[in-house]
Amino acid sequence: MLRELLIAAIIFAAVFLLLFKSRLTSRWKFMVQQTVTGGLIIWLLAVGWVAFSGGLEPAAGSRLVYATIEQTRVTNLLQLMNRHPRTTFYVAPAGQPQTFEVKGEVVDRNTNLTVNVTAYIDPADMAAMLALTNVQVGFVHPSMARTTISAAGYMVAYGAFLIGLVCLMVFVQSSAASGCRSRVYRKPEVRLADVAGIEEAKAEAMEVVQFLKNAKKLHALGGKLPRGILFVGDPGTGKTMLAKAIAAEAEASFFNMSGSDFIELYAGVGAKRVRKLFKQALRHRPALIFIDELDAIGGKRNDRQQEESRQTINALLVAMDGFKDKSGVVVIGATNRVEDLDPALLRPGRFDRKVYLAKPDTSGRLAILKVHAKGKPIMVPETSLGALAISTFGMTGADLANLLNEAAITAVTRGLSEISPAELTYARDKVMYGRSRTMVENLEERRIIARHEAGHAVVHFTCKRLPPLYQVSILPRNQSLGSNMLLPKEDAHIQSKELLMEQLCMLMGGRAAEKLCFDTITNGAAGDMSVAREITSAMVCEWGMGTEMYYEPKQPAAEAEINRILKEVLALAADLLKQRSAGVERIEQALLERETLTGEEVRRLLES
Repeated sequence: MLRELLIAAIIFAAVFLLLFKSRLTSRWKFMVQQTVTGGLIIWLLAVGWVAFSGGLEPAAGSRLVYATIEQTRVTNLLQLMNRHPRTTFYVAPAGQPQTFEVKGEVVDRNTNLTVNVTAYIDPADMAAMLALTNVQVGFVHPSMARTTISAAGYMVAYGAFLIGLVCLMVFVQSSAASGCRSRVYRKPEVRLADVAGIEEAKAEAMEVVQFLKNAKKLHALGGKLPRGILFVGDPGTGKTMLAKAIAAEAEASFFNMSGSDFIELYAGVGAKRVRKLFKQALRHRPALIFIDELDAIGGKRNDRQQEESRQTINALLVAMDGFKDKSGVVVIGATNRVEDLDPALLRPGRFDRKVYLAKPDTSGRLAILKVHAKGKPIMVPETSLGALAISTFGMTGADLANLLNEAAITAVTRGLSEISPAELTYARDKVMYGRSRTMVENLEERRIIARHEAGHAVVHFTCKRLPPLYQVSILPRNQSLGSNMLLPKEDAHIQSKELLMEQLCMLMGGRAAEKLCFDTITNGAAGDMSVAREITSAMVCEWGMGTEMYYEPKQPAAEAEINRILKEVLALAADLLKQRSAGVERIEQALLERETLTGEEVRRLLES
C-alpha cells in the first residue's frame, strides 16, 4: 500500500512541475490539473477500498498448500482433529447426495505450512465424528471467509481511503467554485474594424483602449482609470463583440463570464467565484473582465432575495471597490435591463460609464452587412446590400448576420454558386415574417382568409402615413394564416397619434371585412386584436394620447377610453371598406387565384 501512495505522490508532483514549466494557457493547465487530480483520487480510493475489504495479500507467515483427501476414513479424520484441537472445521452439503464436505486448515508443525484438508463422509459417519470430538465445527465455507491482513496493512488501507475521500470532497468543492467557466483570451480575434453600426459606442471603446495602453500617461496627468463600464442595449446589438474588440486592441487579457455562472445552490460559491475571477485578472494585467447578463447577479437587493444572491452581489461590490487606480483591470458589464440593477452598482467608482448601444440605422445596417458579407459571393454587392439595409428597419447586428447566413443556405439549397438578390429577399422575408408553410384549407376558410387580408390591404391604401405595402399573401407564416407586409423606406423613431390611429384602423380592417361580407366574426383576427389592444393601452396609459391622462393601467376610466378608441377605429375601417367594396372583392379573387400579391399589384387592382 505504501508503494501505491508513493507512486501517486510522484505522479502528482511530476504533473504539477510540468504544468508550471509549460507554456499552456491557464484554461488548459486547469483542465489537465483537474483531470490528473481526479484520476489519482479515484485510484487511491480504489486501492484503499480493495485493501480495506481484504483483497490484498495476507500478512507474512505460513504459506498455503492445498491437499485433498477423498473419502477419508472417519478414524483418520478424528485423529487429525484431535491433534489440532484449536482448528475450526467447516461443514457444508457436498455435491453428491447423502454426503457432507468437511474442510479445515491445519498447520504442519514440522514444515510450518498451512494445509487445506477436504473430506467427504456420509451422514452416519458425520454423526459419529461429531459425537467423538470436541473440535469446533462451523457451517460457513472457508472460501467465504475474509483473508486476514496485518494491523499495519489495515491502518495504511484505512488511511489511504480517508485521504482519498477528503481529497475528493476538496476536489468537488474546488471544481464547483471555479466551474472551468472563466477563460483567458490572450489575443481575441475580434477587432474594432470588425464592429460596425455602433460608431458612438466604438468611440467610447477607443477611449478605454487608450486608458489601458497609456495608463502611465493618464496617471501622470492626475487621471484615473475607469473601474467599470456598463454596456446597455437590446440583445444582438454587439455588446460582447465590442468588449472582445477592446481587449484585442489594448492587447489585454480577456475574462468572460455570464452572470448566471456565479449563481449556485450553495451559499458562498458565487462569492468565491467572484473573488477568484478578480484574482486571476490581477495576475494577468492589463486585463478586461466582461460580465454578460449582469442583471442575473446585480439585481436590486431585497428581503426576499436568497442568501446566495446577496453574498454574490456583495462580493462583486467589494471586489470593484478594492481596485487600486493603478491595477490595470477594467470591468465591463452588459445588460438589457438596466432598471433592474442595484443602485450600488451604478454609482461612480464602480461602473463609472454607461454606454448605450442602440439598434443601427440604415447606414449602420449597411456597414454591418458589408462586414458579414466578407467571404460570401454576392451578386452586385453594393446595390443588393444597400437595398437590403433600407428594408431591414429594426434589425440588430445579430439579425443581419443570421439573414446573410440564411441567404447562403438558400443559395446552396437551390444549387447556386452565388447569392443573388432573390436569395437575399427570400432570407429577409423568412427572418422578418417567418417561412411560408402549406396547410390544407377548405374553400370557405380560404375565402374568409382572402377577404380578411383584402380588408387590411384596402384600408392601408386609404391611409397616407403608413409605410408602403410590400406584399399581401394568404399563405400561412408562423402562427398567422395570412399576412400584409409593410416595408418602410426610411427609419422612423417617433410615432404621432395620427400614425398610430391609422395603424389601428388597418389592424381592424380584417375584422371589419369579415363582418361586412359574411355577417359573422371569426377568431382569425385574434392576433390583430391583441396588437391593437397593446398599442391603444400604451397610447392611453403611457403616451397620454387619450382624452385625459391616465397613469395607472386597469383603471375603469382608462379601460373605457381604450374601448372607445378601439370602437372608433373599427367603425372607421368599416366605413372605408363600404366605400371600396368592389376593390375588396377584386383583391379577394386575385388572392384566391395567385395566393400572393405585391403592393404594386394591389394598387392596380384598386385603381382599375
